[in-house]
Amino acid sequence: MAFDEEKFRVTTRKSNCIQSLLCSALPASRNAPDITHIRKLAVSADYPRDLIGYGSHPPHPRWPGNARIALSFVLNYEEGGERNILHGDKESEAFLSEMVAAQPLQG
Repeated sequence: MAFDEEKFRVTTRKSNCIQSLLCSALPASRNAPDITHIRKLAVSADYPRDLIGYGSHPPHPRWPGNARIALSFVLNYEEGGERNILHGDKESEAFLSEMVAAQPLQG
């Protein structure tokens, strides 16, 4: 039986991807659950998702008119619904911060 290098490369890459995903989701513990059955399912043909990435060979996006650049305009419109001391509110908004347990500033 001849060695199929492409099949080996794809299978290995898929296995490494699955292992990375599963290991990153599990706690680093000696009591971690046995996930052998999950790994076997993930690399089998019965798994519903293809977890193989494109790496350095992404598919061509086939943009209309063979465009070579895509622009995305994002417009964030905020109507000023947040509490703000400068606008006469008694306190500032507390939930617009990434700090845990942030408290509003009193005016």
